[in-house]
Amino acid sequence: MHFPCSLNPTSFESLTETLKFPNESWKQWWCKTGPILVKLLISSNYSIERQHQYLEFYARVVVPFLGPYPQVVRSTLTRSGLPVEFSANYQQHGKQPTVRIAFEPLSGARGTEAIAYDRDIAKEFLSTLSELDLKGFDSRLWDTVSRNIHINATEKVILEKNRVDDTYVRTQTLFGFDFVGDGPISVKVYAFPGLKCKVSGQSSRELLTNTVKDLQRQVDCAEVFSMVDRYLQESNSYNPYTFFSWDCIEPLKCRLKVYMCSASMTRAKLEEVWSLGSRLQGPSVDNGLRYLLQLFDHIQIPDRELEIKVEHDDRSDTSKTTPLMWNYEMRSGDPSPLTKIYLPVHGENDLKIAIGIAHFMEEIGMVNIGKSYLDMIQSYFPENDLEKTDRLTSWISFAFTEKIGVYISIYYHSSIDNPWKT
Repeated sequence: MHFPCSLNPTSFESLTETLKFPNESWKQWWCKTGPILVKLLISSNYSIERQHQYLEFYARVVVPFLGPYPQVVRSTLTRSGLPVEFSANYQQHGKQPTVRIAFEPLSGARGTEAIAYDRDIAKEFLSTLSELDLKGFDSRLWDTVSRNIHINATEKVILEKNRVDDTYVRTQTLFGFDFVGDGPISVKVYAFPGLKCKVSGQSSRELLTNTVKDLQRQVDCAEVFSMVDRYLQESNSYNPYTFFSWDCIEPLKCRLKVYMCSASMTRAKLEEVWSLGSRLQGPSVDNGLRYLLQLFDHIQIPDRELEIKVEHDDRSDTSKTTPLMWNYEMRSGDPSPLTKIYLPVHGENDLKIAIGIAHFMEEIGMVNIGKSYLDMIQSYFPENDLEKTDRLTSWISFAFTEKIGVYISIYYHSSIDNPWKT
């Protein structure tokens, strides 16, 4: 694919004309989602060369796997069921922002028919990545994780025969990409054990424990996982929506992550989760918690216990309520995990959230980004009045280390279509 030598949001139409899409679904996915990705790359100060590189990657590699358009199958990735989500990461002491993509492969590149449950689609996508010669890409952990967490052919038949209600646990695999401005594209994989739990009768804890154990020779996180596991059992945090992720890099350098969710969206729960039930202590933990609560105060999410409906929010009258989510990042040889919190802002007024983010950034020294943030987010959604919308920003994730400082990512509804518009 060839791209014009310069790029800005108004040239998206001319850019599209240079792309050769073999079917209408691919073209529609590009036209519905590409404009937001273009704007994220521009507002994050990527060079023209990098913009072209990452847009070509999205159009040529990701879009063919998004499935039919309009959608046939809803993804667990987003509240609306959209199978792709863009986000931007900002670091207090870091370099330029990093744009990221997460998506669920819903059909193989050779066709547009969506196939539910099929891990073979994910494996086909993994093979596609292997052929790209991405620097540092390593898929060696796939087979071990997939064997433990994904349903096999026999289990797939059982699920289909018994017509199990899989509405919100159907997703088995997601892929994530970080567009590191001065480095290679980094790849992450997310594996969801919900279907395996339903068909096998095993709990998510059993499946994840077995996975970490089987990975031990390649990524030895036994000690740190034991600490995490004790807290998760003690707090009754394992549930059918627990999931697992890893980096597609050399196993010794790989991070393993366990993701949880809770209906407790309270300061007390944030403090408990952040410190792993008081197991994590020290100045860095204390400083991170202080910043986290500062962010929480700025965005003004109600402190409350939530009533969660396990369903997609894809109409104006569906439930907007979204749970708190978090993960624990584990590395080989590191006895302590790193906590990342995902504050659920889907359902909160978009202007209120944007103002809160901007003020928080300015307050912690990220002044330039903070001052420009309101204009940036309005440019992503020019057809919407942020004062009247409440689902365009999905999550704010937060982590902290002494080296990087505050590490914050903002996740957006990633289509120009607005399914909630009345």
